[in-house]
Amino acid sequence: MMKGKNFPLGAIALGYKNLAYWHRHHNRAFPEVQTRKTKAPKLLIVGWDAADWDYIEPLLAEGKMPGLQRLILSGAKGKLASMQPMLSPMLWTTIATGKRPFAHGIHGFVEKNAEGNIQPISGQSRTAAAFWDIFRHHNLKNQVVGWWPSHPAEDCNGQMISNLFHHSEAPPKGFAFPNQLESEIKNCKIAPEWITADWVDNFILDVANKHPKKDKEIANLMHVLAGALSVQMAATYLLHHLENQTHAVYFDALDHLCHLGIRSENGDKIIEGAYRLHDRMLEGLLEYCDENTNVVLVSDHGFQLPQTKWKKLPDDPMAPEHDHRLMGVMVASGPSFQARKTIIGASIADVTPTLLAAMNLPVANDMHGRVLTEILVNQNRTAPLDSYDFLRKSKTIVSNIPAPFLKHLIELGYVDKNIQSATDKALAENQLHLARSYADALKFSEALAVLEPFITKEVPSRFLTTYLQVLIQSGEIEKSGEILEKFINQIDKNLWLLFQSMRALSMGNSPAAEEMLDQILPEENTGWWLHLAQGYLSADKPEKAVNLFKKCLTSKPADAHFGLGRIYFAEENWEFALDHFLESIEAQFFAPNVHYFIGKTLLKLGEKAHAKNALRISLQQQPLNEALRAFYQHHFSDGAAEQTDPVIVVSGLPRSGTSLAMQILQALSIEIYTDKNRLPDEHNTEGYFEHENVKKLFQNADFLTQARGQAIKITSPLLPHLSNRCRYKVIYMRRNIEDCMASQLDMRQSDHFPFSLHENLEAADQKARLFCTENQPWINHIEVHFEKLLKDTESELRRICHFLEQPFSHNLKKIVKPHLSRHSSL
Repeated sequence: MMKGKNFPLGAIALGYKNLAYWHRHHNRAFPEVQTRKTKAPKLLIVGWDAADWDYIEPLLAEGKMPGLQRLILSGAKGKLASMQPMLSPMLWTTIATGKRPFAHGIHGFVEKNAEGNIQPISGQSRTAAAFWDIFRHHNLKNQVVGWWPSHPAEDCNGQMISNLFHHSEAPPKGFAFPNQLESEIKNCKIAPEWITADWVDNFILDVANKHPKKDKEIANLMHVLAGALSVQMAATYLLHHLENQTHAVYFDALDHLCHLGIRSENGDKIIEGAYRLHDRMLEGLLEYCDENTNVVLVSDHGFQLPQTKWKKLPDDPMAPEHDHRLMGVMVASGPSFQARKTIIGASIADVTPTLLAAMNLPVANDMHGRVLTEILVNQNRTAPLDSYDFLRKSKTIVSNIPAPFLKHLIELGYVDKNIQSATDKALAENQLHLARSYADALKFSEALAVLEPFITKEVPSRFLTTYLQVLIQSGEIEKSGEILEKFINQIDKNLWLLFQSMRALSMGNSPAAEEMLDQILPEENTGWWLHLAQGYLSADKPEKAVNLFKKCLTSKPADAHFGLGRIYFAEENWEFALDHFLESIEAQFFAPNVHYFIGKTLLKLGEKAHAKNALRISLQQQPLNEALRAFYQHHFSDGAAEQTDPVIVVSGLPRSGTSLAMQILQALSIEIYTDKNRLPDEHNTEGYFEHENVKKLFQNADFLTQARGQAIKITSPLLPHLSNRCRYKVIYMRRNIEDCMASQLDMRQSDHFPFSLHENLEAADQKARLFCTENQPWINHIEVHFEKLLKDTESELRRICHFLEQPFSHNLKKIVKPHLSRHSSL
């Protein structure tokens, strides 16, 4: 039977300021809490693992989450799309870096350390810069608490408490940075045995008649509560005592409590208690903020509702992932964010770019996410950088992660019970996660390359099914058939039928596909419902698909609404079709096919202007789709204008000969898009041919439509920001990078050679040239080597004229003068 003295859970959930009162209430010695001396942070980032609007909305309506309601009323809110695989350490690292897992280096729950033993994943495996690395680079003081994974704690120009602080009875060495903080933070740790009956009563029915040592559910609950409150104490301790400009804190307890509750007779009470506890802890954090603090709350994914859960999870190391669902939550409030805005089409990769923009810091071009400009007050952004990954240094993965946390992962089902077996499988499992990350980004060839070595006689079923799925998605139909036949005895019958139906559909054999789908007798879960619905729809059997799609609306909203929209579209029920397509886009904005159907539906409804915008978005998301471009140009008159009047772009590295190329175009009587603000000087005696709008290209590319039929100069780093609203003819100037550097230094009257200049120029050059190559057909380009233009002038000029469909004139040769090889004359 549980006993304990009454002390409100809500009071201790507010954080460190009530810790002394609580200890004294239980006759434990604890020093008095000093009066707060710190200023409010400029940015507070709160992570709630697995938070889901379908659980939150009813509690908000009943007034049971006042802290979150306060944020929502003053800010923007919406759904946040997750990624595959939905595994927390991978997703929270994507949130922290703006990059997908294949680019940030965290591929699972475990890793091998320097001694070859298994241990929980550490922050040292991360290869991409996290937001705290970037803030540190920009001299901001930061605090990070509990982020997964962040052990061992690292220098963030402030304080960091790693994710292992609250997962071990005795926090391991290295859990805090700086090291001297460890002794202070240890006092913030809450022990599970301190959790009293009156607290557990908020989550478990009939607590008085149960014993925590005999009741596994209560023991698990006490462990999770102790961990959550320990994180809250550490976070509020730092906010209370130490100055910072940004503060980030991550709570994993909501996910653990939802996993615990969804199959428990106490489920409703456990899950409601979990959300109300987190709301109370949020209120405690908000007490340290003021009207100048931006607050961003996010989750990495959602959580299945009781009616959509798997009745029994499969015997699979990643089985808990089946309890997760795609859409999480995001709320952004504060001076940088617009109030009462709905966030539409956001993904977890968009969080860090948006945080940087809110803090007026540069975003990196190699981030996979976008800035959610639609919710920001200030639309002016600083120029982006190519990457922040130079901030990460390779490190040896240390062996200082304690066994209790590994045991914790085993209990959750994320690690094999046989430790030796788990060690052998660790890298293989991580490779499977890596392949799924590639496939989720539609990088099928990379995914197949990762999986190929595992496709042997001993291949685990999940590797084989992933491999087959990627083969079919990538169009490798013949090979998928060979694999199906080769491994027929190792594939579940339902899966074998499903893959065979997908193959039949890809070969246009709808009757055979329908016959195979009819034989499938799956378990009752949304994954199977969606597979079957999509199969029947592709087999032109919508009557068999419609109810299956409806059953998936809660857990698979983007796919289910798109499927229903296509059914109504085929029935020419345009209004119903449009409603479902728009619901699908709200759930997942990056969906070019959905935008395409929205455009087609709006055309049917006579909404030509809105249809044009939808199809333009589809083109932006898949610029290489020539059939879509032809469809667009067929329906809209400005499509022909874009086809016949390209923007002529001269690009290249600074001092690579771009001004010389502009002189040549001017001599060909091509109109120059320039504001003439920058006057000629001794370095460019004929002028620079620049325009101020070009400097803001990364913010707004709409002005490019004004330059159709004209020539415009755009340097290499800005070239990838071209909008595909226009067609372009690009003359890309090449020059030896050392000469470009020397000319730049000569122009600046400096002999100082920045160490990274050569590397940065080379990267910008390669990225711009690759951009031109990969974005056909809306970009046509030639490369002109500056040295060759000087030596073989007439031949190169004729090539330029042919490219521009202009007549060659011998007078053009007068423009290319021998002294241009000097650094100071370009």
